[in-house]
Amino acid sequence: MLFVNQDQLSEYGHKLFLINLAIRIFYVDVPAAILQSSAFNSNRPAYMNYPALGQILGHEIIHGFDEQGSKYDKYGNAVDWWQSTTLEEFTNRGRCMIDQYSKYFMATVGMFVNGELTLGENIADNGGIIAALRAYQKYVDRLGKPEPRLPGLEEFTPEQNFFISNAIGVS
Repeated sequence: MLFVNQDQLSEYGHKLFLINLAIRIFYVDVPAAILQSSAFNSNRPAYMNYPALGQILGHEIIHGFDEQGSKYDKYGNAVDWWQSTTLEEFTNRGRCMIDQYSKYFMATVGMFVNGELTLGENIADNGGIIAALRAYQKYVDRLGKPEPRLPGLEEFTPEQNFFISNAIGVS
């Protein structure tokens, strides 16, 4: 997450850990090593894999359609390809995210998040988890039955475990 300004980011940046993924105009670059990390394990239920790997992929793809990605056409040319009404609607809808995230206080650094500065990441985070959830729901539909519940966590549905896995970052 980015903080209020570039100077503060530089000051606190050493505390940030990032997964090295980057979206390019035509593809999402995902290191194969991510499949050997906490993002994926073939021996656990899909509701633990989808929130991590699916959210990461969804997040990076959505960057192609945020306030930065919208500045490039399908060929990678710097072109304003959105219609003015689309841009206006995007700006209006983004305002609620800016307002929401600007209310989050980061006690560890003693400042509020700058929702304007973090808008692209917030859109990608929210869109990524929605994409991952929809993909997981389609997987379950194809499976034709719910996945087994985790021992000791039987009171939680697989969908609830999806969000628990996402929240604790163990997925």
